[in-house]
Amino acid sequence: MKIYIDISIFTATLAVGNVKGTIELEVIPNQGDTICFSSPINKNILPCSVESFDWLIKVESVIFNPLPNIGGGVLLSLQDLTLDTLEDAIKVSKYLEEGFSLFFDNFLENN
Repeated sequence: MKIYIDISIFTATLAVGNVKGTIELEVIPNQGDTICFSSPINKNILPCSVESFDWLIKVESVIFNPLPNIGGGVLLSLQDLTLDTLEDAIKVSKYLEEGFSLFFDNFLENN
């Protein structure tokens, strides 16, 4: 089942960006469940090694759109990720983008 996800990326002092897009899951997770991002669907990408990121991201909310045939379906708002450094935040964001075919909206490049 294709499910749209949204993850905000921060450091302690910066809003770095947002990672969003569609992933394939067998079931719809519930609020409080955890999704593991340790095995990229793009096999050319290796899991990134960042001390403050353990590949597990908690589901904060599940939003159902009653009109899935016109761009709706299920949206998962995942927990915010706060990384130790800007370099770590970019590294994790790029890993999610390239490893899982998601889109990284880098707020720092858009200013």
